[in-house]
Amino acid sequence: MKTFNEFVNKKSIEGITHLELIRDALKKDGSDVGDHLKEEDPYLYVHNKNENLSFNGVRVYKIGDIMAYRIQKEEKTHPYGRAYLLDIENMFNEFLEDMEEKEAGEKVIDEISNEFKNFFKKCAKLEKDFFKDAGGLGQIIIKSTGTDYSNTVHRK
Repeated sequence: MKTFNEFVNKKSIEGITHLELIRDALKKDGSDVGDHLKEEDPYLYVHNKNENLSFNGVRVYKIGDIMAYRIQKEEKTHPYGRAYLLDIENMFNEFLEDMEEKEAGEKVIDEISNEFKNFFKKCAKLEKDFFKDAGGLGQIIIKSTGTDYSNTVHRK
């Protein structure tokens, strides 16, 4: 009889194996990928090569049976915002309908890389448009109806 611990360990090892495959696919395409697979919660950090963003990359991780990614300011910080599905199995199955298994696998590698490149491009455009709408100051403008007491704080 297998124990629950064996089940959890098998899932953890499977998740690391999937992350290793993604890491190798991204590195093959020239992406800069940080490897944090020995952490308690293993993940990859895909560096953003576009310097015009407010964040430096995304965290790729396994949650349950799916792969996901989220925006992360720096490699060692925690991710924030919405999680995006990275449905590799579905990609593979769709390509498999039209081509051989090896060719479908290579196509998935290209698609994984394109997923992140497109994500960074879309984010750069959205942030550029947002900051332009904020008066072109490159910062968020917050309107306040209250009194600003920050100038009344004195230090000795």
